[in-house]
Amino acid sequence: SDNILSYIWHIQDSLRKDSRVNTANSYRSVLNSLADYAGTETYTLRDIDANFITGYDSFLNEKEIEPSTRAFYMRTLKTILNRAKEEGRCSSMSSWFSGINISVGKVGLKSEARALGREALQKIEEYDLSRHPGLRLARDLFMFSFYCKGMELADIALLRKGNVAEGWLTYRKRRHGTEQRVKLQPKALKIIEHYSGMGSDYLFPLLEEKGPAYLRAVSNKIGIALRDLGRMMECPIPLSFSVSRY
Repeated sequence: SDNILSYIWHIQDSLRKDSRVNTANSYRSVLNSLADYAGTETYTLRDIDANFITGYDSFLNEKEIEPSTRAFYMRTLKTILNRAKEEGRCSSMSSWFSGINISVGKVGLKSEARALGREALQKIEEYDLSRHPGLRLARDLFMFSFYCKGMELADIALLRKGNVAEGWLTYRKRRHGTEQRVKLQPKALKIIEHYSGMGSDYLFPLLEEKGPAYLRAVSNKIGIALRDLGRMMECPIPLSFSVSRY
């Protein structure tokens, strides 16, 4: 089958029958992770491109998957796609994994190695992106996350105007349901004010009328824009929302 999930399932099944259980288990782990990422969407091998890879990497970031596990998933996926390419099932993938860590030797970094310094953070905060509204939105959400103690993108996207009152932000974490209360500093309030006239009950122009069902697509889009911003500004590490927590 040209369905990416079916393709991986058949490979791991074949490996298992050849008693290559460890490799089969590795492929099965990637299969389960990709199925979580795909959700109800169907992806064929021909659909796989750089945007898919970047979106998947952002998805793993948002789920706070450990760097070593993320590198393992990406490394295994690259091996699978190389096989598909040799079989003529997918197109060239020479630059798909550019900027994405798949090396065993670079994983397990301390928090300090995954954090931005004050100078780099200030540069992102102050950079003029008035001519790049898509990148500005990604930057503003990233900084808002930083100001709000590393708030996850999914939680930011779901915020409504009613979550803000008297200078405080109150919300429930999507993943755990725990209530969070954050004092909004002037810079966070300024970002909220910038997007306040968008004509939606949501705090930021992400889900609008499409609602939570559009959350994964939004996460992919913002994740890609944030990574592009990091490259444009020559950040020392790839930008993602997990960086705002470190």
